[in-house]
Amino acid sequence: MRRFYPRLMIRWRLRTIMADRKINNRVLSEKTGIPYSSLSGLKNSDELKNINGEILNALCHVLNCTPSDLIEFVRDDANEKVLN
Repeated sequence: MRRFYPRLMIRWRLRTIMADRKINNRVLSEKTGIPYSSLSGLKNSDELKNINGEILNALCHVLNCTPSDLIEFVRDDANEKVLN
């Protein structure tokens, strides 16, 4: 039997947090040690594909935030009906 699950999306909020903190890619790259090109890719994505703990820790430390500030769980309610 095939079971359908709601589409789950983890929204990545780095761009928003950076704007709130008024910090640009260059400065964040220098303070975290994350290469500029990698940081640019992270910033320009709305969906979190993959991130390791070391990068997440560096971002949280420099941006003075928690992982839950950077990562938001959003449920796709359109698929919720499939389960009911």
